[in-house]
Amino acid sequence: MSTRFDYERAVRASDLPPLARLVALILATHTSRGGLEITEQFTPSLSELAIETGASEATVKRMLIVLDSGGWLVRHKPTVAAARTLKARTRYTLTIPAGLTQSPATPELGSHRAQPGVTQSPALGSRSTPAGLTLSHRSKGSEVPKTPQGVTSVAQLASEVGATEREIELLLHNISTTRPDIRSPLAYLRKCHQQGDLDAQLAAVRQADQAAVIAAELAQARTGTDCIHGNPGGQHRRTDTGRLLCPMCQRNHERSTA
Repeated sequence: MSTRFDYERAVRASDLPPLARLVALILATHTSRGGLEITEQFTPSLSELAIETGASEATVKRMLIVLDSGGWLVRHKPTVAAARTLKARTRYTLTIPAGLTQSPATPELGSHRAQPGVTQSPALGSRSTPAGLTLSHRSKGSEVPKTPQGVTSVAQLASEVGATEREIELLLHNISTTRPDIRSPLAYLRKCHQQGDLDAQLAAVRQADQAAVIAAELAQARTGTDCIHGNPGGQHRRTDTGRLLCPMCQRNHERSTA
């Protein structure tokens, strides 16, 4: 039976869009006792997901559709009457798409053991390169594939657009793996910059990097003591929002300080 940690590792190793991965990892923090079911009392509202991800509600809605259609979650929507009169929320069950087989035991944080059927996400401190555009963990000095154009050209473009060479290399790697029709990824990025379209791509890289940092911090926090509601590390505060990991602990804290 898959656990929350299996789910998180599968998400980090996936080719989901950066924001979809962020929403999936945030939803995983609302599960209880390591399972994949989000109970009614822990179910976040759309506005709460927007606050926790730092994205707009419209963006969160789109990413939920992406996750649902991709087999990463099942949404249990209440009836219109229940939503209006009982304020019932959409509940979520997290799922790992068919074909992404997880190993029965969850490797410890930092383990280099590969999982069958899933591309191994780099452990904290590793120097391996993640698949696609997004990052599973931020590791200083992590290697990324070098492009045929040479590091000098990458450095020039990075200087022109105000990015790091590593960010440009990640964009180039993403283009080479997802757009084989583009013969010169570097020239394509230069054209995007000239047309004003490169900023959005860089923002996606940076947001994915931040999401990876948050996910790593949450994974570390969950090795802590269970809170009174049974959530590992539930009393730990998120560095991005300042909220407690356990939604019930957070609500109790808000009520006590109101």
